[in-house]
Amino acid sequence: NGLIFAAYPAGMSLTSLFAPQIVQRLGTRTAISLGLQLTSVLTLAFGLTPDAVDAWGGETAQYKWGFLGFYWLSGLLGSVAENAAIILATQQFPDRLGTVMASIGTVSGVGCMVGPVVGGVLYDLPADGSMGMRFRFPFFVCALASLALVLPLRAIMPAGGISSDGAGGEGRAEDTPGAGGREDAPDEPVSPATAKA
Repeated sequence: NGLIFAAYPAGMSLTSLFAPQIVQRLGTRTAISLGLQLTSVLTLAFGLTPDAVDAWGGETAQYKWGFLGFYWLSGLLGSVAENAAIILATQQFPDRLGTVMASIGTVSGVGCMVGPVVGGVLYDLPADGSMGMRFRFPFFVCALASLALVLPLRAIMPAGGISSDGAGGEGRAEDTPGAGGREDAPDEPVSPATAKA
């Protein structure tokens, strides 16, 4: 169903509008960590949708609404990590925004190509061969992979939010040279929605 595949970017587009404020409030490290944890939970929920619908006495036709809802929530909440990472990259390399955005687009494209192949391989891995387990297994693996990234990334990501001295900075705008509306003030953070416009 095309509507299901459109749900993630629809949710992410809403998050992108408020991404700078979210990262400012939570800090880069927390935003990325929280986004990955939400991605893990929602990916698992997507894979367990048929089980949940069956447990509640629903019909097979109702699966699509569960898929649609969890995929939209994944875009809305889980994409906090993606938005924060893009903001961090644009803040760290303000003079190379073209290269940064091109690199992000390239990696996203490669992921879209490789993802179905990896998913197909994971689908065939369960030894019991049951249709239910084959469907769930790729989502279990992807959920665990997202969760496994949390601690390593927390160790290397800056803890602060967006400030006038770049992503991860701790200083206030009025205390930082270049702030206050002067010509040498740094650029505003770029969110995915703004960068793609």
